[in-house]
Amino acid sequence: MSFDLYFHSRTQPQFQTRDLEEYFRRLNTFTVQQEEDRIHFHYNNEDTWVYCTFSFPRSGIGRTNHEPIEFRLNYNRPISFPCETFPLVELFCEQFDLLVEDLQEETIEQVNVGRLVDSWRVHNVGAVQALAATGMKLHYFPESKTVEWWRYARARQQIEEVLLQDMFVPTMVFLQTPDNLLFRMIVFPEVAGKLLPPSDYVWIQRRSIRGETETGLVRYEELIDRIGPYLNDYEAFGATVKYLSAANALSVVPIIRKLDLQPVDLSTYTGFPANGFHNVELNTELSI
Repeated sequence: MSFDLYFHSRTQPQFQTRDLEEYFRRLNTFTVQQEEDRIHFHYNNEDTWVYCTFSFPRSGIGRTNHEPIEFRLNYNRPISFPCETFPLVELFCEQFDLLVEDLQEETIEQVNVGRLVDSWRVHNVGAVQALAATGMKLHYFPESKTVEWWRYARARQQIEEVLLQDMFVPTMVFLQTPDNLLFRMIVFPEVAGKLLPPSDYVWIQRRSIRGETETGLVRYEELIDRIGPYLNDYEAFGATVKYLSAANALSVVPIIRKLDLQPVDLSTYTGFPANGFHNVELNTELSI
């Protein structure tokens, strides 16, 4: 099941298939797949796990519903998918002066990102409910936490490129417990400065007073509450992230040593893909 759009020129098309090919080939985030009758351009963001597909006929620009320019976005995916891909639809329509046909709502109109997101959201709920009714194993994660992760994930590489080398910029990962619970985790290593993007748990590695290495998990909210006075906000590329500066790193060492860490064997947890869950509240107990 997928959310599908068609595109229509406002007037007689003034561009050719090769113009579309050149447009997508200029964008580094797209790869091409050629079939006998259609060309597919696949968008894939390795940082956010978001993907979608534009396709059009090799024989020429689609003038009828029998040979349309198409856009396809999967259901049973997090809200990051429409939020990231529909602006691409908007740019595409602006480039070639196109109207967008929402097959789900049976409308043909000027592109509106917010309306498309709302449409996908409504029909995604129906798709997830239908899949759940078949007994298919689904994975839920809250939308608010997904948005926090997505905003950081798409900005992380740019943040890392502009910060000094002594600032640790963590990758936030999704993990699944042996009980099938999903959560976000970042690492808090023994380095000077570090970013602390919103997460569920933080993996702490610390040295005890006796010099022994200790590891374990602590809830993100507890960590921020304990070391909050020593943190600052870093704002860049659409994300606001708390960070511990190198100047304050030594001040929090005594606090970190006193944290009550939850010992866990991470080898019993599995990494979970950031496109493998949905945000429809069917069974909220599957996330923490």
